[in-house]
Amino acid sequence: MMKTIPLAAALTLALMGSALAQTEPRAQATTDSATGTAVLNDPLGNTITVTSHHPVPPPRDHRAEFDQIDTDRDGDVSRRVSRREAGVDKYLARAFPMLDRDRSGRLNFGEMQPWLDD
Repeated sequence: MMKTIPLAAALTLALMGSALAQTEPRAQATTDSATGTAVLNDPLGNTITVTSHHPVPPPRDHRAEFDQIDTDRDGDVSRRVSRREAGVDKYLARAFPMLDRDRSGRLNFGEMQPWLDD
Protein backbone atom coordinates (compact mmCIF):
# COMPACT_ATOMS: atom_id res chain seq x y z
CA MET A 1 0.00 0.00 0.00
CA MET A 2 1.40 3.38 -1.00
CA LYS A 3 1.25 6.34 1.37
CA THR A 4 0.62 9.79 -0.02
CA ILE A 5 1.73 13.10 1.47
CA PRO A 6 -0.21 16.25 0.72
CA LEU A 7 1.59 18.60 -1.65
CA ALA A 8 1.85 21.38 0.95
CA ALA A 9 3.51 19.01 3.45
CA ALA A 10 5.99 17.81 0.81
CA LEU A 11 6.93 21.39 -0.08
CA THR A 12 7.34 22.27 3.61
CA LEU A 13 9.67 19.30 4.14
CA ALA A 14 11.68 20.23 1.06
CA LEU A 15 12.06 23.85 2.19
CA MET A 16 13.07 22.77 5.70
CA GLY A 17 15.71 20.46 4.25
CA SER A 18 17.19 23.22 2.10
CA ALA A 19 17.15 25.65 5.04
CA LEU A 20 19.02 23.10 7.18
CA ALA A 21 21.55 22.56 4.41
CA GLN A 22 22.18 26.30 4.22
CA THR A 23 22.76 26.70 7.95
CA GLU A 24 25.09 23.72 8.14
CA PRO A 25 28.70 24.95 8.56
CA ARG A 26 30.86 24.47 5.51
CA ALA A 27 34.57 23.73 5.27
CA GLN A 28 36.59 26.81 4.43
CA ALA A 29 39.81 26.62 2.47
CA THR A 30 42.78 28.89 2.00
CA THR A 31 45.08 27.96 -0.87
CA ASP A 32 48.58 29.02 -1.80
CA SER A 33 49.32 28.04 -5.39
CA ALA A 34 53.00 28.96 -5.04
CA THR A 35 53.61 26.27 -2.43
CA GLY A 36 50.83 23.87 -3.46
CA THR A 37 49.29 24.05 0.03
CA ALA A 38 45.63 24.27 1.06
CA VAL A 39 44.50 24.81 4.65
CA LEU A 40 40.96 23.63 5.40
CA ASN A 41 38.83 24.31 8.45
CA ASP A 42 36.16 21.64 8.76
CA PRO A 43 32.74 22.18 10.42
CA LEU A 44 34.07 20.85 13.74
CA GLY A 45 36.87 23.42 13.86
CA ASN A 46 39.71 21.07 12.94
CA THR A 47 42.45 22.45 10.70
CA ILE A 48 43.58 20.21 7.86
CA THR A 49 46.62 21.05 5.74
CA VAL A 50 46.96 19.44 2.33
CA THR A 51 50.19 19.82 0.37
CA SER A 52 50.82 18.62 -3.15
CA HIS A 53 54.13 18.60 -4.97
CA HIS A 54 54.61 17.95 -8.64
CA PRO A 55 57.48 15.59 -9.33
CA VAL A 56 60.56 17.25 -10.77
CA PRO A 57 61.45 15.52 -14.01
CA PRO A 58 65.03 14.38 -14.34
CA PRO A 59 67.17 16.51 -16.63
CA ARG A 60 67.08 15.28 -20.19
CA ASP A 61 70.22 14.38 -22.07
CA HIS A 62 69.89 16.12 -25.41
CA ARG A 63 73.08 14.63 -26.88
CA ALA A 64 71.09 12.41 -29.27
CA GLU A 65 69.08 15.38 -30.55
CA PHE A 66 72.27 17.40 -31.02
CA ASP A 67 73.94 14.49 -32.85
CA GLN A 68 70.91 14.11 -35.12
CA ILE A 69 71.20 17.76 -36.21
CA ASP A 70 75.01 17.60 -36.53
CA THR A 71 74.89 15.45 -39.66
CA ASP A 72 78.45 16.01 -40.93
CA ARG A 73 79.98 14.99 -37.58
CA ASP A 74 82.77 17.56 -38.23
CA GLY A 75 85.46 15.07 -37.30
CA ASP A 76 86.51 16.95 -34.17
CA VAL A 77 85.84 16.39 -30.51
CA SER A 78 83.98 19.68 -29.94
CA ARG A 79 81.22 18.78 -32.42
CA ARG A 80 79.48 21.79 -33.89
CA VAL A 81 76.26 22.50 -35.77
CA SER A 82 76.58 24.76 -38.80
CA ARG A 83 73.96 27.22 -40.05
CA ARG A 84 73.19 24.79 -42.88
CA GLU A 85 72.63 21.95 -40.43
CA ALA A 86 70.50 24.21 -38.20
CA GLY A 87 68.30 24.92 -41.23
CA VAL A 88 66.59 21.52 -40.82
CA ASP A 89 64.52 23.12 -38.03
CA LYS A 90 63.04 26.53 -38.80
CA TYR A 91 62.93 27.49 -35.12
CA LEU A 92 66.58 26.61 -34.60
CA ALA A 93 67.50 28.50 -37.76
CA ARG A 94 65.69 31.58 -36.41
CA ALA A 95 67.35 31.30 -32.98
CA PHE A 96 70.81 30.59 -34.43
CA PRO A 97 72.18 34.18 -34.20
CA MET A 98 71.15 34.48 -30.54
CA LEU A 99 72.53 31.05 -29.62
CA ASP A 100 75.90 31.56 -31.34
CA ARG A 101 77.45 33.41 -28.40
CA ASP A 102 81.02 33.26 -29.67
CA ARG A 103 79.95 34.35 -33.19
CA SER A 104 81.81 31.42 -34.74
CA GLY A 105 79.03 30.61 -37.20
CA ARG A 106 78.67 27.18 -35.56
CA LEU A 107 76.89 26.01 -32.40
CA ASN A 108 78.55 23.74 -29.90
CA PHE A 109 76.51 21.63 -27.51
CA GLY A 110 76.74 24.20 -24.69
CA GLU A 111 75.44 27.00 -26.91
CA MET A 112 72.58 24.83 -28.16
CA GLN A 113 71.60 23.47 -24.73
CA PRO A 114 69.11 26.28 -23.85
CA TRP A 115 67.28 25.74 -27.14
CA LEU A 116 67.19 21.97 -26.65
CA ASP A 117 65.82 22.39 -23.11
CA ASP A 118 62.78 24.33 -24.37
